Amino acid sequence: MQYTLSLNARMLTLAGLCLVSLFVLLFLLGVEIGKKMVEPEVAAATAALTATAASSAASASLPDLRGIALESAAKLK
Repeated sequence: MQYTLSLNARMLTLAGLCLVSLFVLLFLLGVEIGKKMVEPEVAAATAALTATAASSAASASLPDLRGIALESAAKLK
């Protein structure tokens, strides 16, 4: 039994599409693996930033902007 292999334009197009699909899926798999590898580092950095922001917000005294907004609204009327 003998097989004849013919690569016409349709087969080459199909092979090209399969190759492009494979590369896209491999890229997306790498992105997902990268997200999973970075998650612990991001969680630690976020916790540190949140703690720093909370301590600096607690120590800083910010002006009451509601009074300024009411005064501005009264001047406009």
